[in-house]
Amino acid sequence: MARAPKKKKAAAKRRTTTTRSKAPAAQPASVVRAAKAVDTVKKQMEAESKRLDAAKKKLAAAQAKAKGSTRKTDKKAVVTARGGVAKVNTKMRGLRDKLRAAQGKLTAEKAAARVAARIEAVKARVAKANAAGEAKAAAKLEQAVKQFRARKNAELMRAEKRRAKKREATAAKQIKAASKVKAKKKPAKRKPAARKPAARKPVAKKPAARKAAPRKTTARKAAPRRRVAKKTA
Repeated sequence: MARAPKKKKAAAKRRTTTTRSKAPAAQPASVVRAAKAVDTVKKQMEAESKRLDAAKKKLAAAQAKAKGSTRKTDKKAVVTARGGVAKVNTKMRGLRDKLRAAQGKLTAEKAAARVAARIEAVKARVAKANAAGEAKAAAKLEQAVKQFRARKNAELMRAEKRRAKKREATAAKQIKAASKVKAKKKPAKRKPAARKPAARKPVAKKPAARKAAPRKTTARKAAPRRRVAKKTA
């Protein structure tokens, strides 16, 4: 029995990650000035190098012409060409010194810029860490406050429930006592008796009051006073 041919698995496509080149960081103004100074000196040296090449060619031509000549003008042309080459060489030496100084200044400025960048990076890292720490501390504080409020709220609610139970128990006792007193004071209900009309009693006449007879007043005679004899010494 022939076997069925195995299907080949399609090769998975590889993902190619494109790395984006980071934009160059902005250089400090001092570094930019130093770099411009180096470029200026280099341009000057390039121009002087061309002049030196021309002066050397002119010297070589004058020397070739004066080699088989006995004229003073040809020999003078050689001296003039040599002077021109020497003059350009002198200027080139000055430019080389100037270029070394400019390159040294550029190197120093770059080093200072790197140090300043490192310092700023450290400061930024510390500031970022401080901000993250403050945010974390604030979040922890908020969480702690929430937990404390939840615990305190539960504690206060438990205490309030206990007080409410006491108040309810006291109120129940007072209600019970009041209902007992009310039951004692409440009289038994009686049916009202039918009222009979009251018979009128005969009014007895009072006897007329007798007038009192006037009493006779007898005048009392005053008793005679006795005279007392005075004693003689």
